Amino acid sequence: MIEEIRDIKSGKKELMRFGLIFGIVLAILGGLSLRAGKDNYFLFFILSPIFISCGLIRPAMLKPIHKLLAAVVAIVLGWFLPRLILCILFYLVITPLGFFMRLFGKDLLDLKLNPSVDSYWISTKSVSAGPPDKKRYENQF
Repeated sequence: MIEEIRDIKSGKKELMRFGLIFGIVLAILGGLSLRAGKDNYFLFFILSPIFISCGLIRPAMLKPIHKLLAAVVAIVLGWFLPRLILCILFYLVITPLGFFMRLFGKDLLDLKLNPSVDSYWISTKSVSAGPPDKKRYENQF
């Protein structure tokens, strides 16, 4: 995981873009906070020009913040996205498939009990003709 954090691109262009975008986002959050009547709007308005000016004048100062935020976002997305994809797969594919199989009476695992059957053993044909051989069981593959 540390290697992925080291591999995050943090050149002058990326850091400048990060400073500008993050400063604009902070200004928008400050405006929304001011509109909602929150008391912390001034903090956003103070940080916004700091990030924008650092992004334009000295982008290298933003490198630790950029790496930290990129790592946090990567960890959060790495935790959240697989769960989201699996939920979508389960509820949009597997659940309707099971519903329709039940609707049409399919039983792929043969789970229905049949009282007229003596045994549920499914016999298979032997791989080799003739009596069983011990070597065949010792070397299965």
